[in-house]
Amino acid sequence: MSGITLFADSLFSKWGFQDGDVIDDVLYRLHREGRSSGYEDIDDHAVLDALVKRRLLPLVRAALAPNAIEYECIVTCHNPCRVFSVGGERVSHFKDSTPKAVENISVDVSDEEILAAVSEAKP
Repeated sequence: MSGITLFADSLFSKWGFQDGDVIDDVLYRLHREGRSSGYEDIDDHAVLDALVKRRLLPLVRAALAPNAIEYECIVTCHNPCRVFSVGGERVSHFKDSTPKAVENISVDVSDEEILAAVSEAKP
């Protein structure tokens, strides 16, 4: 399958989005297929952040409304894209703290969307 699926429950886990490597894995595959070059120089966490903000967070915010969520992309060797609070309550990234309202939310992202996000993220 080309592309990826971003799952909302990844936002609530230290190990979500394949421990933060979901974009790197795709970029490596695209590089091997000759569809992308210089993948080693791409900030895959910045690309993931852009895709999460654009495609996944609007669905999560809508599902959790009227509760506000605090989202941040942090510097880490694990999943950088996390929700830190829902409705003012802190989220634990070490246990299953995914709200029931978002358990089944996911969004498919095509290779083309990933490559577009890579182009936007390049300095």
